[in-house]
Amino acid sequence: MYTLTFDPYHLPDRFSDVRKRWRSFLRLLNLWKPNWSRDYIYLIEGRHGDHRYHIHLVLRNSDFSPAEIRYLWKYGEVDDEPLLLGPYDTYRRTAKYWNKEASDGITVPVGARTWVASRSLNAKLPPLEMWRSTSGEIEPPQNVRVQGGNQTANEFGVYLYKWWISNSAFILNK
Repeated sequence: MYTLTFDPYHLPDRFSDVRKRWRSFLRLLNLWKPNWSRDYIYLIEGRHGDHRYHIHLVLRNSDFSPAEIRYLWKYGEVDDEPLLLGPYDTYRRTAKYWNKEASDGITVPVGARTWVASRSLNAKLPPLEMWRSTSGEIEPPQNVRVQGGNQTANEFGVYLYKWWISNSAFILNK
């Protein structure tokens, strides 16, 4: 996972300018290595730390080395670290982090999609299974790898969701 920061000279004024810099960097990646997998996820943030825009990026190690990313990112500094570095790091914790930042409407516009998974990566995922429960209960299948859920009741109504990842999701086919 990389954190791409902006030096004072390249620091964007607006969220849309960060997106332009991202697209420019993505074009550079494609020119540098035309046959890479194009599997990536990126997140634009701006509120925490020193309140400057920055981009988190996850790429396959087999596509680009940290040295290549440092060389190609011309707008500032690059920090790299493994996605699952410590004993408490999980994909779920990473997903929570990437979804945490609520917009203040200025740094990141309200309603802006701050994180994006590439089309090639999305194409490799099985389709979501969705249905409406007539009983009000949702039972995950037996023997899942991990599961969770939440129920909320407020002035808008009541909703319940559950999620799970089956063991078969971790069988990779080349």
